[in-house]
Amino acid sequence: MTNIPLDTDVEFSDREITVQVSTLEQIINENEIPVDRIRHINLTINGHEYHTLKGMKKFLQESENLALTVIAGRYDETGTIDGKRDLDLILPLLEECGFRTRFKRINELFWWGFVVKLLIQRLNVYKKKTYGVIFAVKGNCKMKWYQSFT
Repeated sequence: MTNIPLDTDVEFSDREITVQVSTLEQIINENEIPVDRIRHINLTINGHEYHTLKGMKKFLQESENLALTVIAGRYDETGTIDGKRDLDLILPLLEECGFRTRFKRINELFWWGFVVKLLIQRLNVYKKKTYGVIFAVKGNCKMKWYQSFT
């Protein structure tokens, strides 16, 4: 099996741009969103999922009913933090915050097999190593078999 590589065709320059970012807490506070209304968060941020979750640990601990979908387990450098696999850091962090967790490679998910293998018949993609998805639930949220990261 081979790894699906990073996109190396992108042309880079030494030009810098400034990007404005906000934390989840800032967005919640600025928009006066009751925390209990947030029921699902999808984190797909190119290898920065662990640090993001660590930064929102207080929110995760205080949330009572929440489902998370977190991309992890990439086979390239974006799946490694200080020499450790990101999922080996993310799973204990979520469990410490009271979440029940499950990790699956995307090629193990029903929709990936159905869509990629059967419908568009892309066996060359289907048989490659893939990143994974952590499903985490807390409180009265149920882990759904059809949950996806899209």
